[in-house]
Amino acid sequence: MGRRTLARFDELWMRHESLYTDVFSLALAVLTGRPFVVGNEDAISESLCPILRQVCFKMDRDGRGEVREPTWERPLQPVSDEELTGGKKRKRPDFTCSCYNRVASGPDEHEVPFHVECKRLGSPTSRSWNLNKNYVVKGMKRFDCGEHEYGKRAPSGMMIGYIISLTPHDIVTEVNGYKNRHFKNCPDITFAWNSGYVHRTKQSITRQEVAPANFRLTHIWADLRHNYRWIREGTLTVLGMDLFASLILHHGVSRRPPDRRALRKSPRGRAPATDCLTTPGRLDTVPTMRGYDREQNGRPVKRSSLPRFRRLILVSRGPPLEG
Repeated sequence: MGRRTLARFDELWMRHESLYTDVFSLALAVLTGRPFVVGNEDAISESLCPILRQVCFKMDRDGRGEVREPTWERPLQPVSDEELTGGKKRKRPDFTCSCYNRVASGPDEHEVPFHVECKRLGSPTSRSWNLNKNYVVKGMKRFDCGEHEYGKRAPSGMMIGYIISLTPHDIVTEVNGYKNRHFKNCPDITFAWNSGYVHRTKQSITRQEVAPANFRLTHIWADLRHNYRWIREGTLTVLGMDLFASLILHHGVSRRPPDRRALRKSPRGRAPATDCLTTPGRLDTVPTMRGYDREQNGRPVKRSSLPRFRRLILVSRGPPLEG
């Protein structure tokens, strides 16, 4: 690009980055106000999709211009023959917000993606799944990794953190510790904490494996500790959403992580083979579509008495969900 064209693109990109920083901040603020949030980061990000659509619609109506909805899990797109992989599956950032460059000098610069990667933050969910370490190793580093190439051709990108346990101050200390060990070519993350549930900041990164080298990374952290609910996973279960919501609202599901002693006693480190929600001082067993007899409140549940299943969600098998 020429110098004048590059300046015009920088202005266009700054508006694009600012717009989607506001879009995700507003959507995450709505998410923190929901009665409950469940699942791994993929499940949480999926639940964010309809909220993002509503936010984009409202911002468009309020005169912010044409606000396109972020695309969830869109694979990286090849822009030249040199980037073809023979049909192999490509890496997929959690969200992609494309910027259409009207001053592009070539087709490879016509559409520049603004990539967003999402991770949970808090205490480790198992011996092998450290959330705060994953935020760095499986999150931030993907913006400077030849295998993933998130933010390629873009001046900036975004990391979203879903806080499900620990305090934000403890988390940022741990994240910076892992960053100093695994991703040294960037400064520490620092927040100007506010009294709300959504916090955001930016850092500058000098990239070594992905162009351009000078890169800005926006961090937006949403505090979900008050409404995040742990599910103890057992056999593969299809759970009625209405039943799940009524159990949570009626009994109140605990915010504590799954019992480590139960995981150690169970074969192969898996959770006990029951389909249940953890509630303070008790276990409520959720009936499944597979027709097995279960106990609910100490009484067996017959197949004929199982509720009708309308809207459905999946609860995965095994120890705490990873992603």
